[in-house]
Amino acid sequence: MLPPEIARIVKLAGKKTRQHYVFQRYLKAWATDGKVWARRRGNTKAFHTTTVNLAVEKHFYKLQPVTEEDLALIRLLLLDTAPDYVKDRCETLIHNMTVPLAIKRAIDPANPELEEISAWLDEHIVNAQENLHCDVEEGLVRVLDDMLDGKTDFYRDSDSAQEFIHAICFQYMRTKKMREGIEAIGPTPVPDSDMKRCGNLRSEE
Repeated sequence: MLPPEIARIVKLAGKKTRQHYVFQRYLKAWATDGKVWARRRGNTKAFHTTTVNLAVEKHFYKLQPVTEEDLALIRLLLLDTAPDYVKDRCETLIHNMTVPLAIKRAIDPANPELEEISAWLDEHIVNAQENLHCDVEEGLVRVLDDMLDGKTDFYRDSDSAQEFIHAICFQYMRTKKMREGIEAIGPTPVPDSDMKRCGNLRSEE
């Protein structure tokens, strides 16, 4: 049995299997009676469905293993010219997104005493980035509602405007099309790095 303080931390809530790469509240602006018309890339036929079934993929945000070369690439492309306070926040994010995988590799999966921790790590590896997006979306809901009502007063307040711009940048970088576009870029400036493995970190920086 785990100590109570550890058991509270690793309490399982369930893996978020269906993960949306476009904010559903944003899509609802185009919905009528809860449904929208959509067309998938490469298909000329439109279909009628709810936002729950759009822009969704199994484990889209699942954390992927990265190498030291991948981290060097992220730092070179995104952090080298950033202010120190931005670098500090990004390094914390890198830590949070890479440590669960490192711990998972380090523990013995056959050890029954580590079964609960192992299960929590598996869940966290699937849910961590999805949960981060949910937190950002929560702050965006009020602003979107104001905009749909024709109100933009929030933009006159520097804190609200900054939060809004930050959230919009998250939405722009999180999509499948953006991920695929960046992954299609040719050789990276850091040997042995892989832009595809950097997907989780790149979209959050």
